[in-house]
Amino acid sequence: MQLSLKIIRDPINSLIYLERYVCTKDYHVLANYSEVSKSYNPQTRNDGFELPLLNFPINLHGDVNSIPNILKSHFPMHPDTVEDLKIKMEEIVQYIKVIPTSSMRTVLVDAKEKKVFLKLSINRYIARSKRKLSSKQIIHGLAVTKDIEKALSEKSMQLKDFAFLPEVAGIVTTIHGEEIGAVVRSVEPYPKNNTDRGYIPFFALYSSDINNPSDEPLLVQLIRHNSVDPLDFTLTKIIEPVIRHFNYFASEKGLLLQAHAQNTLLEINPDFSIGRIIYRDFGSVTIDGEVRTKKRLSDFKNYMINGKDNDRVESSIEYSLRYDEFMTAHSFELIGKILEKNFKVNIIIFKEKIKEIFFNTMTCKDKFPKVQYSIPVELSIGKFKPFVLKEIPDYR
Repeated sequence: MQLSLKIIRDPINSLIYLERYVCTKDYHVLANYSEVSKSYNPQTRNDGFELPLLNFPINLHGDVNSIPNILKSHFPMHPDTVEDLKIKMEEIVQYIKVIPTSSMRTVLVDAKEKKVFLKLSINRYIARSKRKLSSKQIIHGLAVTKDIEKALSEKSMQLKDFAFLPEVAGIVTTIHGEEIGAVVRSVEPYPKNNTDRGYIPFFALYSSDINNPSDEPLLVQLIRHNSVDPLDFTLTKIIEPVIRHFNYFASEKGLLLQAHAQNTLLEINPDFSIGRIIYRDFGSVTIDGEVRTKKRLSDFKNYMINGKDNDRVESSIEYSLRYDEFMTAHSFELIGKILEKNFKVNIIIFKEKIKEIFFNTMTCKDKFPKVQYSIPVELSIGKFKPFVLKEIPDYR
């Protein structure tokens, strides 16, 4: 994709193009593994697919007014889930046109009164996990959204370049005695910005455009357009803000953001300078209850380190996975390879500079283990067991 004003003037359609066709997934051997039918794959050359709406009783959570009217009375279900649950055709009330994004289970709904992203439940493997969406995740994501909104209201300078796509509502039904749901996510970053901006997912910074393979990666185009030093630009405009944001929410709010390349976007100003870092997907954000108790913040019910549900590993391993696995190995590492290939940036210097940022920025560094953890290269069945990947971490 060419860096052009279309990204600014038509931000949602441009974002959808990047989601579908500029989304290399080579950070993990299972990153491209999917049991989703090819018809619903985002890279399929079509305008989207028909999403069934079912005549099932639903419970609405969050801001009901943010839900398009067409979704307020019927349950939206991915076609593969309709097949897997053996839903009868007479239960389908109607279909609506949706466009898939890179995650496969999140789609764009262009309703008459508003556009929203809709995260669906798919009980099939995408990458290393099945993607069934429970009411537990939905309610957790709504609570994390509220917590982040409250944090932003405090006007900390640490968050001057932070924005996010709020999870505004949830739609839940019960099928065969089990709850499943869908998340309504805003297409408009919060805090709102009154000027036109474009959005580039981090994975699109280093990915090739499958329709235009001769186009340079967008990170390379941004650097050339701004006539800046490649390493300094990447460190100050991309890497440092992400580490700073992670540290703020971990140390001040006990929220461990999942800031990998799928969940982070660059906001692009009309002159192609970098605006804010935008975050999304909060349904399984890890909670550090120790921090929240120390800061006298309200409790979360789920995804707590050392929580009753036992759905998180011990504290130091959680911190390592969020930073070493998701943030650096699944994002920074791939950005570094682009700098090395296109600008001859020394990857060792790149890593050392990030280590410096970590040391100077991460006030919660004592939460991390001395070693670097990773997740097994296998499809997860139940709770995964992290292992020590390296005795000396690459980026801290």
